[in-house]
Amino acid sequence: MANNPNPERNYRFTDAELAIMGVGLTLPLNRDLSDLEIYGISNNSIENLNNFIDDFQALPTDAKLRNDLSFEIEKRESARNLILKIMRSISLRAKSIFGANSAKYRSMTPGNISQMTDNNLLASARQVLDASQNNAAELEAEGITAGYILNFNSAIESFAAAIDKVVERKNIRDESRDIRIKKGNELYALINKYCSYGKLIWSDVSPAKYNDYIIYPNQKSRKKEVPV
Repeated sequence: MANNPNPERNYRFTDAELAIMGVGLTLPLNRDLSDLEIYGISNNSIENLNNFIDDFQALPTDAKLRNDLSFEIEKRESARNLILKIMRSISLRAKSIFGANSAKYRSMTPGNISQMTDNNLLASARQVLDASQNNAAELEAEGITAGYILNFNSAIESFAAAIDKVVERKNIRDESRDIRIKKGNELYALINKYCSYGKLIWSDVSPAKYNDYIIYPNQKSRKKEVPV
């Protein structure tokens, strides 16, 4: 069977609530263990459920994944803004030295850089860096020194690394989210199965004990439960 490339949660509550529900379920399971043995539930089953919950809770949450991505995006934007500032500064000085109609000025003024995508801006920055190095002697009179050009190069490399880091973090977010959803669905299926057994045992016998195995509090939500 092919894997779902975009899995969705099979339950209508948060991951934290799912874990709490699983922990809470161990109480009636332990209480009713002798009655549940006919369904193959043992102390090992309950221990495995607890281990599953622990492993699930150890996975990075959606909030953490979003925060990690946001942090890298902020770093990328900071690096981008520095590149824009340097490129505008070089363009202004090149215009003063070479004139607005010169080819050398145009080589250091690649268009509306503020509207460029990150990758296009990166390519343009490298073009401006190359032009600046080729015209270093003239630019030095306006403060574009060898050190300035070296710092520009470092800024470009930092920007390139920041772009890659955002892509990497997005991939981690997406992969981790899919893993968490799949694991959550597996945990929910296990909880649902055990709850189905418990309800079978206590249906028409003990309403109080039956209620210990109800996943959703109302009939509308209970339709979400997967039959076993």
